[in-house]
Amino acid sequence: MVIAVPTGIKIFSWIATLYGGSLRLTTPLIFTLGFLALFTIGGVTGVVLANASLDLALHDRIVKDSQYIHKFFVGLMDGDGSIQVNHWKYKNLQYRLVIKLKYSIENLTMLNLIKNHIGGNVRIIENNKFIIWVVNERKNIQKIIEIFFSYPPLTSRLRAQLAFMLECFQKNNVEWYLKARNKKYLNKNLDEVKIDYNYFNEWLSGFIEAEGCFSIRNVSNNHKFSIGQTNDKYILDAIKNHFDIKNEIRKINNNFWFIEIYRKIILIKILNHCINYPLLGENLLSFTKFKNLLNKCHVVLPLWYIKTILSTNKQNKQINNNNNE
Repeated sequence: MVIAVPTGIKIFSWIATLYGGSLRLTTPLIFTLGFLALFTIGGVTGVVLANASLDLALHDRIVKDSQYIHKFFVGLMDGDGSIQVNHWKYKNLQYRLVIKLKYSIENLTMLNLIKNHIGGNVRIIENNKFIIWVVNERKNIQKIIEIFFSYPPLTSRLRAQLAFMLECFQKNNVEWYLKARNKKYLNKNLDEVKIDYNYFNEWLSGFIEAEGCFSIRNVSNNHKFSIGQTNDKYILDAIKNHFDIKNEIRKINNNFWFIEIYRKIILIKILNHCINYPLLGENLLSFTKFKNLLNKCHVVLPLWYIKTILSTNKQNKQINNNNNE
């Protein structure tokens, strides 16, 4: 109201001035009339968009883009999700899709966004320590896993879980399930993983949301991005090639692969990716702090950022062209 009332008075004052004058439609006056119309429309739409509920629905392109949510969801499932089959008192099979995250407002918003676009329910559990997105009904699960047919998971873990659930759908036999459940990760009939770059960027943002880490070190000033994965080194190889990372992929323990990035140019490529394909959960907070800090460090070198964006776009186009061929 503090803005609207004085502005409204000014608009009516200007119109009254025009009404009482002798007008000649020269270029300055036409420009003035156009300004009045544009300024009025901007004020009216501003009142509407200032509504908090409408702002949530209208301000962000990602909220409207269901395909982005679907592709992002697959990456998040590959990192933090699970496809489960259980039994109820040895009588019938029960099916479940679940994503379990640490409770935060950002994660709550992200899972509610997935709920609105994909389905399922969101619950806060264990005295506000964790939040889960879960689907329990078989019909709803069958609709949701159609997303995996369009955008197949990339981790061997989730692909094995999906294949096992589909077999359980066909068999629908508790005895068969009890014999086969311990062997689902040994299924050799799974197809060889082929990276589909038509959805890899969106998938990667979901995977970074689950497995990526933006680290800020106040003492050494060696800021870094790191990401790891159990068993599936080929995923880190794909990420390494995607960003042209020179660091070696390290193996920790027996089956955990890990990569750390310190080079500023590569970090800017990763930041550019997360700007074009936004993170949606709690990792968005650490990403924003990391981006702001890196921008301060490179305020005198803006050409680095521009050149990196151009080279990244060229590489992505070449990859997509090679994939299409």
